[in-house]
Amino acid sequence: MKLLSPKVVIIGGEMVGCETPDFPGERGSRVTVVRRGSVMASKMFASNRRAQPARLNQKDVTLITGAKEYQAIIQDGLGMNDGKGQRIAVEAETIVLATGAIPNNELANALKSKVSEIRLVGDCAEPGRIRDAVHDGALAGLRVWGIK
Repeated sequence: MKLLSPKVVIIGGEMVGCETPDFPGERGSRVTVVRRGSVMASKMFASNRRAQPARLNQKDVTLITGAKEYQAIIQDGLGMNDGKGQRIAVEAETIVLATGAIPNNELANALKSKVSEIRLVGDCAEPGRIRDAVHDGALAGLRVWGIK
């Protein structure tokens, strides 16, 4: 049973936007990733970033960089300006937004008046990489024990 549409556009070409094509692509969807910047996954570690285009090309993912403006969701997909002044339509039946993340620290705010100290790590402090979250968590743990 196929649950995904045949044509998927992902808006956003950072880490999440470049990892998202795996799921629909493995289920037979034709995937296009569009990004305003000139380089896909610019915030990834360099070694991962270098491997990303080849990995996505192997999965037959179309990459469009340099988009100037996403203008509208149209009947056939996404209407956008390609950065050269040309309005183009990228065919899609499904459009996925992978355009950024913001910290979620609602729990920390709710607990502030109930505990003496709160340390934010990981995505509740700043969305980022797992490696950074683990490092920040380890440092927070050491501080709790008075080390460092």
